[in-house]
Amino acid sequence: MRVVEIRQPEQARTHLLQSLWLMRAAAPTPARAHQAFAWAHEIAANGDPLPPLGLVADMGLLALGVGRESGPATLPEPPGFDPSLVRRYEDYVLGKLYADHSFERGCDALYQFSDERERSIALAWLIQQFRQRAELPSVLVSPAVLKGLRDHTDPAQLLAEGWELLESSGLSDRLREDYEDLTLAVRNAGDVLGAEDVLELERGVVLQPFADRIALRQVWHAADQIERLLPHVKVRPSARHSQAATHLLEEDIYPVGGFNSISNRGGIESLLHSQLAYMETDEAERPDLFDIKFLRDELLYYSRDENQFLRRRQMFFLVLSPDLVEARIKDAGAPCQRIILLLAALLAAIHKLSDWLSTDALHFEVVLLTENGPSPLVEERQLLRTLLHDEIAAGTASVTERTPRELQQTIQQQARRSLCHCLLASTGPRWLDTAAASTVALHCEQLPALAWREGDATSDRDPDSLESAEPLDPLDAWQEAIAQLLPTWI
Repeated sequence: MRVVEIRQPEQARTHLLQSLWLMRAAAPTPARAHQAFAWAHEIAANGDPLPPLGLVADMGLLALGVGRESGPATLPEPPGFDPSLVRRYEDYVLGKLYADHSFERGCDALYQFSDERERSIALAWLIQQFRQRAELPSVLVSPAVLKGLRDHTDPAQLLAEGWELLESSGLSDRLREDYEDLTLAVRNAGDVLGAEDVLELERGVVLQPFADRIALRQVWHAADQIERLLPHVKVRPSARHSQAATHLLEEDIYPVGGFNSISNRGGIESLLHSQLAYMETDEAERPDLFDIKFLRDELLYYSRDENQFLRRRQMFFLVLSPDLVEARIKDAGAPCQRIILLLAALLAAIHKLSDWLSTDALHFEVVLLTENGPSPLVEERQLLRTLLHDEIAAGTASVTERTPRELQQTIQQQARRSLCHCLLASTGPRWLDTAAASTVALHCEQLPALAWREGDATSDRDPDSLESAEPLDPLDAWQEAIAQLLPTWI
């Protein structure tokens, strides 16, 4: 990624005014020029390099739904700008922005910001993420230069000045090289935005300081890596897997299908109306044809598919012990803190179970265990609510705080109608005494370990000697722990 610093204010001004005429999503106008300077100032004010201003204007206009209103002939052809380079820019750069799904989702997420300043900040952040992912050529300019252009009283005069610079001195070599490198970088780039970028935009957390968002990005990135290492297809249930008898509610079972064929057996309510024609009058000497056909099972009836579809209810309690505050440490060789890896593993497990058990009625409850007062995992609670925003909105997940007694009562109540599973994560060996759910203990040390308990029956392994495969990479260790856990919950 080539970054050039322009220290002279006049050179920076010339570079920006010339670059503004290279926008191709729509024709330059004073109002659009003012918007482009405002977006560029938001980028430069954070100390970040600035991609070509024409690209900044194009991305901003496309994000706000302003496309090209007319054909290419209505757009001005900047002097000295190679027409073949113009076509490549439109085909490869603008074409990618029009077709990229992640960019479309990011643009849709911008409309949640009602304040114009907040939307500009979010849009500047979106452009910066694209610059970093695609390694676009950029320049470092003083924010004061952009502030002066943004606050200029006559943007039309700035546009005219930029056109005069293009006519007098031609397009600068730096801009020509930037657009050559730009088209090449976009051709070799992947998606405009990453999954974690779209998540931050849709959750509306891009306005928060980076220090407050780094945990969210780390959890999402680690969860994505763990999920990629897990099997793509549903695994075979473990021998430890067990079923529990539950009360079937009326809404759990419903008929599938309707009248699908004609049969010679059925109830009188399903009799074809045409069969009534075989009934004869009492004066007939021969037997009634309707009665003969009835005795011979020759009458025709509508046949209905009476199969029923059963949805199994499953409840997953993911319990976080208060002592997990001790897991806010980063081990040597680990990509992030232990608590971050734990949350990433839980998020990956929720995603996999939702995929594999899509025909079941699932609910995930993340419980922050409390003992003496509120749970100390305040930041983790807010982080989980952000990560599980869609699931919480759909009613398939919740984040709560409960005491051990309240949790036991909740599990016993839910076990009357659902198959319950419980995972207790802590930094030390600890069990939750409940006979209504199969319990798994997750020991969060440098490498995770698991131990099982089903009802009152404890596994043949002592919880104090939790076993774990010990790969060299901590991320692989967490993936292995989740891979051991999921077959017991299928």
